[in-house]
Amino acid sequence: MNSIPQVPLPRNEPVLGYAPGSPECAELKAALSVMSSEEIEIPLVIGGREVRTGDTDVQVMPHDHGHVLGVSKWRRVCGHPERLRGVVGICGGMPSDWDEVESELERLKGEGISQRLEQVPASRLALFVALPAISSLPTRDMLRHLARNDPSGYWTACVLGTVAYLQSRPAAERRDLALRNGVARLLPGMAGKGAPNALASASSQFLASRGLKVKPEGR
Repeated sequence: MNSIPQVPLPRNEPVLGYAPGSPECAELKAALSVMSSEEIEIPLVIGGREVRTGDTDVQVMPHDHGHVLGVSKWRRVCGHPERLRGVVGICGGMPSDWDEVESELERLKGEGISQRLEQVPASRLALFVALPAISSLPTRDMLRHLARNDPSGYWTACVLGTVAYLQSRPAAERRDLALRNGVARLLPGMAGKGAPNALASASSQFLASRGLKVKPEGR
């Protein structure tokens, strides 16, 4: 490199003192006065849509719990399975039947997923975002990408332990459970061919390597 770049001096916003009587202090007090005189509704915004349930929790001033600033919805949604299923559907199209899961798996298989995943920096965030794609890979590649993004294996154990539990159920029940609880959307590899399929093989190999067992529920 034979050039001398001219880097402009960084310009930060002014640091205000908020001293008594200053314009910024007066502006802040005015804004707080307006906010304290209002009571707003805070809906959930999921997938670009506002979710309103009719059940609310109050949001109060930290220093005056008798002063309500607004009402919010999130706790009421989290306490109702039917509403949760609706929220999951908003987030990304909950599959309505097993054919949709199989179609999604075939789509992922045709996109050169493994090579594309290699270009993504390893992280827990990448693990969660890429789980549907990772579940579509052959067993060996699947385990490699899981280990790359989750070196401790904690989250991998959670995910593949869920797979092992579902594999312990009869096929029809397994599919129904995976569709109802969102696992089919998160792990379309559940619909893979073979007995066991690639995802089930990855689950049994990983759990065996860690000395872990999933105890099926009594029927």
